[in-house]
Amino acid sequence: MKEKVDIEKLLREGKTVQFSPIGGSMVPLFITPEDKVVVTPEFDIIKRLDVMVYRRPNGPLIIHRVYKVDETGIYLVGDRQQEIEGPLSREYMLGKMVSFVRKGKACTVDNPLYRAYSWLWMLVRPRRYRIIKYTKLFLSPFLKHSKKGQGKNREEK
Repeated sequence: MKEKVDIEKLLREGKTVQFSPIGGSMVPLFITPEDKVVVTPEFDIIKRLDVMVYRRPNGPLIIHRVYKVDETGIYLVGDRQQEIEGPLSREYMLGKMVSFVRKGKACTVDNPLYRAYSWLWMLVRPRRYRIIKYTKLFLSPFLKHSKKGQGKNREEK
């Protein structure tokens, strides 16, 4: 059994944390429970495309990408979402993603492929839902663990 870790507490104590994001708002960046994110509480500058961990006012801990920063605050959006949240003040920001791990391989936010993905994915924000929907439709026959296949396996057992 995994020990439950208080991510917010660790970040407020100045510690860098690694955890598996829960939820689907950052798909396709984080897809499986094995994907991990590394977040540091040490950041001076928050800029467009940064991935931030923050606490919504009277709400849950969230990890989303910065859409824009201006004099009114910080605006964020999940990679699977189209709606922009904000403005939020800097005081709600707890940490900034410095790297992530997928399939056992680490990737920093300075990686050129990751930076290209971030830029392109933000560019297509108004069409994300359609892109994800049609990609799933196209790829689902080729994926080992599609929901369709999982249902059949359960019935056979």
